[in-house]
Amino acid sequence: MSESPFRIAVVGTIYFANSHCDVIATRWLEPREDDTAWGWPKPRSSIVSMSLEQIGDNDVGCEIFARNGVEIYDSVAGALGCGSDGLNVDGILLIGEHGDYPDNELGQKLYPRKELFDRIVRVFRESGRSVPVFCDKHLSWSTDLAREMQQTADEMGFMLFSSSSIPLCRRVPPVDLAGRDRVEEAVTLFYGPDECYGYHSFEFAQAIVERRAGGETGVEAITVHRGDDVWREVDAERISPELTDAALAAIVRASPGCVKEGDVRENSKGDGEVSAFCIEHRDGMRMTHINLSGHLSTWSLAMRIAGRDAPVVTVPVVDDATHFHAHFGTMSRIVEDAMIDNRPPFAPGRSLMTAGLTDFMMRARAQPGTRLATPALEFSYDPFGYEHTFAM
Repeated sequence: MSESPFRIAVVGTIYFANSHCDVIATRWLEPREDDTAWGWPKPRSSIVSMSLEQIGDNDVGCEIFARNGVEIYDSVAGALGCGSDGLNVDGILLIGEHGDYPDNELGQKLYPRKELFDRIVRVFRESGRSVPVFCDKHLSWSTDLAREMQQTADEMGFMLFSSSSIPLCRRVPPVDLAGRDRVEEAVTLFYGPDECYGYHSFEFAQAIVERRAGGETGVEAITVHRGDDVWREVDAERISPELTDAALAAIVRASPGCVKEGDVRENSKGDGEVSAFCIEHRDGMRMTHINLSGHLSTWSLAMRIAGRDAPVVTVPVVDDATHFHAHFGTMSRIVEDAMIDNRPPFAPGRSLMTAGLTDFMMRARAQPGTRLATPALEFSYDPFGYEHTFAM
C-alpha cells in the first residue's frame, strides 16, 4: 500500500483473528468496501510500524504486516522510532486488549495499558516531542493509574483519548440530549462479562447522559446486585420496571435477532448470574446497568426525562462478524480524524469517568448489596463543544 503523510505506530498486546488489533489495524492496512457504509471510505493515514507484547500460536498479525511491508518490532521504542532512535511517527494506537494476563482478586484483567503508555512516554521525553495517543477501551483497570495517564498527557501537552466502539455507533432512534433535558433515571441493558462488557455499557450510556442539562456532575456511589436480588430490586421498583421493559422493547423493535425468545428471567439464568450496577450521580440522576446475558446480545438505554410522559429509548447499530465488525470502521474514522486534526472528538472526562466506573463496579461487585462511595468519581466535566459525528 502507498504510504500516507500521517504515520501511525501500533502498540499492541496480541494479534489473532477478530482480536482488537485485527479489527482495528487490519482494516487500516487492508481497507474494506463495507466500511464506506459505516463512515470510513478509506484511511487518510498509514500504519508504518507495530510492537507486540505476545505472539501466540494463532497469530495473524505477522503475516498481515509482512504482506503489507510493515515491520513488527520487539519493543515500543523500536516501533515508535521505526527502527531508528527517537520518535518517527505522528500518532499512536495503543491496543492493550486480549492476551495472556492475570486477574487480580476482584477479577479485573490486568492489561498492561499503563505500562505500555509509560514506555511511549519515555520515548516522548527522550525525543523532546510527543504525538496523539488513542487507547483502545479504558485507560486502565485502575482509577488511579488512569488518572496518572491523563495527568501525564496534560502536563506534557499531548492528546490522550480512549473509547469503546459502542458509543461511536449510530443510534436507533437517534438521541442527543444537547444540554436541554434533565434525566431523572435511566436503565441500560447489556450482555457479556461484567468487566469488559460492563465497560461498553458505561461508555454507551455515558456518551448520551453526559449531555443532559448541566453536563456531567460526577458520581457519588455505586451498588451492585447479583442473582435473584436484581429482580427483587426491580419488583420493589428500586430499579424502574418501566424503564427496564422499555429498554427491552427497544431491542425487540430495532434488533429482534439480538433477543432470545422466552422469559427474560429464565433466559438470564442460563448464561451466568444476572447483575445490576446502580449508580448515583451527584445531580440526583440514577443510572442502572443490567447484565442480561443469555437473553440478549446488544445494548439499549431507556431514560425518564423530566416533563416527558414516555421513556426515551435508543439502541446502538452494531455490526456482527458478517462484515468484520464494521462498527470498528466507524471508530477508526473518528480516531483517525482526531489524530490528524489533534482535536479530541469528545470530552476527556468521559474516559476517566468510564474507567473509574469500571474499576469501582468491580470493587462493589465483590460486596453485593453494599453501597460503595466513589469519591474519586465526584468530578464534573463539560461534554459540549466537541465534534464527534456518527456513521450514516
